[in-house]
Amino acid sequence: MLALIVHLVFMTVFVSNNPGYNWDFLAYIGLSVPAEHRDPETMHETAYGLMQERLNEEQFSLLVAAPESARDLYENPDHFASHLEMFKIKPLYILLVRTATALGVNPIDALLWMSLLPGLLICVLAFHWLRGHMSAGSSVAIVVLFSICSRLLDVSRVAFPDALSALMLLAGIWCLLQRKWITAGSIIWVLSIWVRTTNILYVAPVMLLFCWNDYCRLPRPVLANLLGSTRFLCCATGLVLSIISYFWINIRYDYSWWLLFYHSFIELQSDISEFNEPFSFDLYFAEVIFRTKQLVTLMPGNPSFPTIRLPMFLLILFIAMGRGEWIRAPLNIVRPYRDVSLAEAALFCLPVFVAFLLLFPQILILDRFFVPFYAIIILFASSRILAPKANSETIAQ
Repeated sequence: MLALIVHLVFMTVFVSNNPGYNWDFLAYIGLSVPAEHRDPETMHETAYGLMQERLNEEQFSLLVAAPESARDLYENPDHFASHLEMFKIKPLYILLVRTATALGVNPIDALLWMSLLPGLLICVLAFHWLRGHMSAGSSVAIVVLFSICSRLLDVSRVAFPDALSALMLLAGIWCLLQRKWITAGSIIWVLSIWVRTTNILYVAPVMLLFCWNDYCRLPRPVLANLLGSTRFLCCATGLVLSIISYFWINIRYDYSWWLLFYHSFIELQSDISEFNEPFSFDLYFAEVIFRTKQLVTLMPGNPSFPTIRLPMFLLILFIAMGRGEWIRAPLNIVRPYRDVSLAEAALFCLPVFVAFLLLFPQILILDRFFVPFYAIIILFASSRILAPKANSETIAQ
């Protein structure tokens, strides 16, 4: 336990002394302004004013100069306000920022703590999960390696909702698999959609898997037993609410995947409100093919070469699954014969990786989205490879 505390203290000191002041700080600070003052000029002045107070002259100059469109956003409040529309799709995260700001917390500090605290709790949760089945030393060693290799240290020091999103996904799967707290796990997963809507790519299929698993394994007559199954009703309700939440948020905040794709990969937009580029299959497929080549080549000089996290975690998953689970886990998905296990949870990470490659293909650089899935893979691999054989089946459930 002492070693874990040392690691948590190290994380806190490291993040506190190395905050990653990215452009997203400006967006979330602008959105933290009280509703009665939420006009373009006030949001612009508040965001840039607070960041200028916090940063030295060189840091601030870099923030407003890169990427190329950053200078225009610094000089044009209306263009800055148009960019904030893309950030509103994370309503729960923004609500937390606004609440902290209303309580008198500097929004920059609020954003930093909202990344650091979830990062620390992820380490605690992973340690607790592992500690029940292996030594404390082994558990801490895995947690430390995971923190370094998964970008957890990175996402814990920037203004991204990724750390909070990862904590909620991991806490949800812990409740569902380890503690059998079906109601709590379902609620956490539904709320995770309100932090990052892309969580639907994992939440919906796995919640559907729980429903299907119950349906196939309940005694006949099935309908009467389903209505009497708290687990099935909670999972089905969670599935429906997560899907409704996803579509409501997208409609409410007028989210456009093509706008984000085009802005991120093809051409930066100064004024988001003026975007009217029609969807192009040629542009889309050209970009996906280009990014896919980066993923499979990993040649020196390749823009994505600095990170090999995804291939590394995929290799760990393939080794951990072994011949046995490659047969048992897919079979249990199609024709359930046992409760949903960590093996199936880890296997469902694969379609998420593929979906991101197709929808937002710069995954070798932006794999900060994958922290919770890397954690699930590591927990599963630890259960299969490192945990004592007597405990392997227990931790895998």
